[in-house]
Amino acid sequence: MTVQRELPWSISLEAGYVGRRGYYNQRKRNINQLLPGTLQANPGVNANALRPFLGLGIIGISEHSGSARYNSFQLEVNRRAGALQFGVAYTYSRNKDNGSDETDVLPNAYDDRGYWGISDLDRPHVLVIHYICDLRSPKGSRLARAVLGGWAVAGINQVQSGPPFSVRFGQEHAGVGPGSGSQFWDQVGDPLGIERTKFTDSAVWFNRNAFAQPAPGTFGKQPRNGLRHPGFWGWNLSLLRRFRVTERQAFDFRWEAFNVLNHPTLGSANGNPTSGTFGLVTSKTGNRTMQVVLQYHF
Repeated sequence: MTVQRELPWSISLEAGYVGRRGYYNQRKRNINQLLPGTLQANPGVNANALRPFLGLGIIGISEHSGSARYNSFQLEVNRRAGALQFGVAYTYSRNKDNGSDETDVLPNAYDDRGYWGISDLDRPHVLVIHYICDLRSPKGSRLARAVLGGWAVAGINQVQSGPPFSVRFGQEHAGVGPGSGSQFWDQVGDPLGIERTKFTDSAVWFNRNAFAQPAPGTFGKQPRNGLRHPGFWGWNLSLLRRFRVTERQAFDFRWEAFNVLNHPTLGSANGNPTSGTFGLVTSKTGNRTMQVVLQYHF
């Protein structure tokens, strides 16, 4: 459902709700999985001698049993006329599912209720701004107008939330045998109940003490994708002008700067509970890059 409105100064406004439901999404599970605690109750016994289909190992199937739900508010403002043209697009959304990828393997093949949660695709806030401004030719001599006139400035700004993640590990502690994907750890506290530190060679991103290894023979309990990696921030800027040689020939000059303010973007937080840097961000990217482009059109 969308509402559009034309505003003064050649500006258009569009606001809308977008909702989607997904049914029968593909995901995977091991239909030969043991019940929780089976290996702990039978120490030293080969898992394949205890499985529902005796003597067989992992039986992974792809089935269309997942579902998804997406709700969003989308706002867009555009101006496509005049010396200043721009567009602003903002989306506030929530995306939930119980399998974000067709290769997702359910940790518990017999009960997926704990797997419903925030989707791997979820980005609650996304803001994109783009613009191009034709600079007016200065008053004065023909030489000044020829050198300083005809330039334009263009840019793209983007800000968005980071991707979500869970604290889970491939080590099998539920006693269900191999082949059932990575398992969740127990959440025993508030993972955000700690002050994030500034980045030196690393930064504290979440409270690592909020998670504990589950008791042997049990599945960990934790809201799926309850944590979020650092978000993204970027500003690209360009200065451009066309120098006319003849009616059909011209030079295009562009100076382009990517991440013009040299703003750092933090890397992903370490969600591996067995790592020494668990709960930390240990990398960052985002060095400013500039380039000059000259094109000849004929």
